[in-house]
Amino acid sequence: MPVPTSGIDHVHLNVEDIFAATALFTSILDCEHNIPLYIDSIQAFNSMSTLMLDVFQPREPEGIAARQMAAFGGAGLTTVSFLVSDIDSATAHIESCGVPILSRIGFPGVEKQTQFRPRDCFGMVLELVQYEPTHDEVIARIKDEQARENGGRRSIPAKSGALSGSGIDHVHLRVADLAAAQRWFSKLFVCEWAEVETPPGRPRAALGSIGIHLVEAKEEKEGLGSLAFAIEDLEAAGELADRLGLGRIRGLDHAAKDECLRFDPADVCGLPLELVATR
Repeated sequence: MPVPTSGIDHVHLNVEDIFAATALFTSILDCEHNIPLYIDSIQAFNSMSTLMLDVFQPREPEGIAARQMAAFGGAGLTTVSFLVSDIDSATAHIESCGVPILSRIGFPGVEKQTQFRPRDCFGMVLELVQYEPTHDEVIARIKDEQARENGGRRSIPAKSGALSGSGIDHVHLRVADLAAAQRWFSKLFVCEWAEVETPPGRPRAALGSIGIHLVEAKEEKEGLGSLAFAIEDLEAAGELADRLGLGRIRGLDHAAKDECLRFDPADVCGLPLELVATR
């Protein structure tokens, strides 16, 4: 049976400079970032946003994070993580659907994780996550240690004027065959689909209830496209983009009636960041 999930828990973004990235994201979105912490298991610095954007900067050139970043062609989105209540049975189900496991890198006391290979998942790393009962205590302990080392500072706060909203709305995924991709996801997860009425001449698209926005892209490589956050004021977003000097491009694979604002990835640490109105 397909796995129940509450949808996207978080996404992974690899960047060249984690401090520049956290400074930029806290200028755009009303969120806090953890002070970057070195993670031995993947040889990278890591900072998680309260909006569930998990940012990584590889340190060792031959480390796990650096090799993944190179495989994805540089900075950008790599991973979409879905929250499940029973990771062992969920992992077994996805394996039974013919999707091999890539790794089981988690964080002791915080979360169990399973990752599946991008070549079997439309060019993205598919991840399952289940939080440990002790995760709040462990994270609080880590923040206490960081505060002692950083003059009492426990996190990187949002800047004045940052945009408020409700967090991750969806992730765009380019696929060669829209119907086949919908069947694949529906075999893995409990999911419903809504066809998207895109502008004339634009690719067919479908929005899944688990937060995956599929876009049929027969002439492009399969893989992750933009990450959409829902915000309360799109007009304010345009004004903020101008103040920060962020290039803007039109999001053309949305419904013709929908408004969205998409930033040039070159200006946002390799992230194709998109903002949509809160539903």
